[in-house]
Amino acid sequence: MKDSSGQTVDKTGEATSTGPSAAPAPAQNPASIPASTSSGLTELGGAEPPPLVAAVLAAALSESVGIRPDGSPAPIAPALPMSLAAPKALLDGQASIRSDKEDAKSKHDKGDKNKAGKAGKDKHAEAHRTRHKHRAAAHTDSSGRPSAFVSPWNKAPIGCIPNPNPALDTHQAHVLELPELCPSTQNPLPGSTIVVHYKGKAAFLDAASLSAYIRASTGHPMAHSVEALTQAVALDCAQALQQKVHAEGRFLLRGLAQTVVVKVEAKPPRKDTADASAEKRKNRKEKDRK
Repeated sequence: MKDSSGQTVDKTGEATSTGPSAAPAPAQNPASIPASTSSGLTELGGAEPPPLVAAVLAAALSESVGIRPDGSPAPIAPALPMSLAAPKALLDGQASIRSDKEDAKSKHDKGDKNKAGKAGKDKHAEAHRTRHKHRAAAHTDSSGRPSAFVSPWNKAPIGCIPNPNPALDTHQAHVLELPELCPSTQNPLPGSTIVVHYKGKAAFLDAASLSAYIRASTGHPMAHSVEALTQAVALDCAQALQQKVHAEGRFLLRGLAQTVVVKVEAKPPRKDTADASAEKRKNRKEKDRK
């Protein structure tokens, strides 16, 4: 219905606006927010809040409704989750704790690896010492004196002496000057040599017995062939040392104006092969006796 001024009123007597010409409600003045907030708190709590609390609440309410204290519009800020709103100091502290735990675990793992590596090295060193101890024992008799290998072809012994420091990397060479070994051809000429060289492990060749071994070869049929002689010397020395041996013979030959060089690498035969050869020799001797 309309009143006397021509405005439309409802049943309660309040004026209403109709149609597209109705004007929007004016924006709320921010200055009035603290007062309303304060009055609300007063109604709820019964006491006027302190000015600082009222100002903080007013600012929070202004941001929530999109109006800054100066009256300009403000974007509505979405509420942050509690995890994102955590203080930076707390996050830094948690990261520091994780870093400390990772460092401690890394040091612990590194310590375990170092202990395992040291234990492995100690075990390897102990096995190395035990191996050389057994090899040294193989070159000594029951009284502890160096044992000697007897050559099967010239019956001369080749003695060995224990290596005082097997752990050291040692190489040894014996340069043997050859006498006239073949009376019929008068070979080899003076200046001929056989060089026996090897790596020092459990024992070394005894120099005196090696020289006597070479002299015992004079006139033997084996000495008629420079190749066979070099091979025999290399094999006998390998069996005496129980390891690989290199032998190099340089023979000056009469009437040929040349030097023959023979190089041999010999290894001691396996035990089963040596036992088979010894059995064959034993059977042959028994057969010859019959």
